[in-house]
Formats: sequence, structure tokens, C-alpha cells
Amino acid sequence: MSVGDPPSGRQVALALAVLAFAPACHRKAPGPEECREFAYQALGVRSEADLQVPGALKRVDDFTTECLLTPFDRELLACVAQGLATRLCLRDFDLRHPTNAPVLPSRAERRPREFPFP
Repeated sequence: MSVGDPPSGRQVALALAVLAFAPACHRKAPGPEECREFAYQALGVRSEADLQVPGALKRVDDFTTECLLTPFDRELLACVAQGLATRLCLRDFDLRHPTNAPVLPSRAERRPREFPFP
């Protein structure tokens, strides 16, 4: 085959197969940078000054870790990015993925997620 020859049927089929499976390679769960940005948005961090609040950086780190380990989906991240209430977005996530919902402690031990900012 020379440079000017048209592609063979086999080459066309291979190209179509690559294109057909390309979306499957897209990562479904968010990565570290996306989870960090999600944590900032979910916890209301808008500037470096917000991170100076005692315990804020630890909460951001904890939320980022939770995002990576659960794993949260892109729909949850988009919900929070749109400015909707984080608790509402998390509830919807738990309804979509009941197997990923954290095991809740007994009523006596239960406490809501902690957010560093009102």
C-alpha cells in the first residue's frame, strides 16, 4: 500500500471500532482535581481566607477523600457546581446509588455531615 492508495476495508473497520469504543474509555468517576474542586464548592470555599478557618482544610481534605473513595459520580458534582444545596445533591446521589450510601450509625450516634461554613 502506498501513500495515495485509499484505505482498505480492514483499516476502515478498525477506525470505526476505535471511534465506537472511545466513549467507554472516559473515566466515569471524578479524579483528584475534580474532587478537590467539588469539595471547595460543596463546603463554600471561595478564597484562601476561607481555608484559614480552623478545621476548614481538614474538612476539604476529608470531603475530597470521600469523593475519591465512594466514588461520587459526575451528576453529583454537576449538581453542586450548579449551586444547589450540597445536602440535597448528596441525598439524590444516595438515591441513585443505594449501595454507595454510607452505613448510618444508630440514632443515638447519628450526626449530620459537618460543613465549615454556614
